[in-house]
Parts: sequence; structure tokens; C-alpha cells
Amino acid sequence: MEICFVISSLSGGGAARVMTLLANWLSQYYGVGIITMDKAESFYKLKKEVSIYHLDLVSYSGNPFSALFKNLNRVNALRTKIKTLAPRVVISFITEMNVLTLLATKSLDTKVIVSERSDPNRKSLSSLWRLLRDLNYSNADAIVCQTEKAERFISKKYKATKSVILSNPLQMPIPKGEKKETLLFVGRFDIVKGFDMIPSILKDLKLRDWRVEIAGSGNSMSQVQLEIDRNGLSSKVSFLGQYKHVDELYDNASIFILPSRLEGYPNALIEAMHFGCACVSFDCNNGPAEIIIEGVNGLLVEPENTEDMSKAIQQLIDDADLRKRLAFEAQNSTKNLSLDKVGSQWQKLITEL
Repeated sequence: MEICFVISSLSGGGAARVMTLLANWLSQYYGVGIITMDKAESFYKLKKEVSIYHLDLVSYSGNPFSALFKNLNRVNALRTKIKTLAPRVVISFITEMNVLTLLATKSLDTKVIVSERSDPNRKSLSSLWRLLRDLNYSNADAIVCQTEKAERFISKKYKATKSVILSNPLQMPIPKGEKKETLLFVGRFDIVKGFDMIPSILKDLKLRDWRVEIAGSGNSMSQVQLEIDRNGLSSKVSFLGQYKHVDELYDNASIFILPSRLEGYPNALIEAMHFGCACVSFDCNNGPAEIIIEGVNGLLVEPENTEDMSKAIQQLIDDADLRKRLAFEAQNSTKNLSLDKVGSQWQKLITEL
């Protein structure tokens, strides 16, 4: 095996989607495998040429000592599997998994690429994981970032390690352009993705004949549904759960909303833009502002300002010409994100190691 990816799970989410796209593309040229920490099957389609190895080591940790023991067990199991597979290059996604992978490959004859999938300076990263990252990231052969802001932080902090910017690839069907009067949210029901703010965003909108679709799952979904019901909007809002064919939703939606508090390089946003949705996003600390040019290919709103977000959405509902102009420019701005182009950039990085 030449390339081995490592991730906690392929059960869903943007990182898993990008990893499966890259693994499929790279399998044209290399032997490729993916190691996951859990036993869940991939939510996204993988080619038969890509091998999957489930370590089945995901479980709840009730206290710090339990967490330490379980992470040491994961490092040992991961090291054993990597030694058995003997890949030339290991590629891991997401900070915590990156740290475990660097510990597991210490002194092994393999190159390691770690990929930051969020804001590396985010407050939600605990002090312990920050320390572990600082102690281990210099051992990576390359660090992949998704945005210029993230790369500036990483290159300054880990000066001796190669850092590069590689955007997320797009592999979506050609848009049919059959737009309906639909507002679309796609993501997880959690604090980071900001789905708890959806009821506040929607409550004062004059929707008229417009409908709202929310695709995704998560712990706070029932609470959001309850608040939507309290606001008298249940007849207007459809909760779709984790949706397999999300491209159909993008293709039908006229407006896409990204309410995130934190992002890396939001897949859902670039996918919506590809399908010609007029997009509005909170200008959160990382990601959207490097994709959306305010007033040109989308709208940016002050982070967590639900009142201004509602006003921006209302403006798009009321102004069909603005919707069409933003949608047209949004489609144009994603043309350089093809899987072939981004895959070739990854291949170049791999061959240079």
C-alpha cells in the first residue's frame, strides 16, 4: 500500500466527504486504504479499489484518566495497523486524529501529512490538545490548511514544517437549474454549525410561498424542532435528517444559508454555490470570507447576528434580480475546485515528499 488515510469516522460530515473523494481519485494511481477509529460504514461511496480498516475503538470516556487510557490504546492499535500496511505516506484529517497519528508513526519509515480541517486557533480546542499539537506537529512532513488565514497561523507556529493551502474538491452533478422558492440549510445540529440559531433566523421572515428545508442530524435537532413549532413555522419547515442525495436539495433551492460559528473551508457552501444558490453566511472566524466576496457572489453577515441574517435572507427573497446575479457569480467562482485539479495538487504534494 502506498497511501493510507486516517480519520475517526466516515459516517458523515465534510472531512469524511473530502477524504472519500481524494481516496477514490488517488486510487487511480496508487494503492489506497483508509483507517477509521470506529466500525461505521462510509456514508459516502468508495471505489472497490480503496480498502477500509475499522479499529472499532470509539467509546465514551467518563473521566480524563479513562480518556488518556483509551487514546493510548488507539495510538498503539493505529501504530500496529500502520506497521502492518507499511504505506509510503500516511494522511490524517482533523487535529486530534492528527496528533494520534503522529504519535503512532513516530520513528516509522513513512511520510506523514496532517490536514487541519477547521480554524487552528479556535477556542474550542482544549489546552491539552493544543499542547499535544505543539509537541507533535513539527514531526509532520507537511501540514495541509484550507484557507490563507489558517496557513498563516500554522506556518508561523511550526516554521520548520512545510505548510500548504489545498482547497476542498468538488465532485457534484451538473446543475439542472430547476429552482424552487426554497431556503436550504445543510449541516449538523450542533453549536459549531449554529443550527440552534435557525429558529431565531426564521421567526420574523415573511416567507409567503417559500419553504425551508433543513438537512442534517445531531443532538440538538429535537430542540430546534420544538422552537420551530412554538414559532408557528412547522408547516413551512421540513427536517430531512442526514440526506444521502444532497445534490438534489442544492439543485432545487434558490437560497442557501450557512449559520456557522466556526468553519474550516465549508463544503456545504461551495456545493451550494456550484448549484447556483444565492448564498448568505455568517462571517465567522475562518472560511466563508475566503469564498464569498460580499455583494458579488454572496452575502456576509456579522457573526451570530440573527437579526441581520434575517434581513439579508429577506432581501434575497424579495429581490429576484439580486438572487440571480449572486447565483450566477457563485457558480463561476467554484469552477477552479474540480476534483481533478485539487486531486492533482494533492498528488504533487505526495510526490514531493
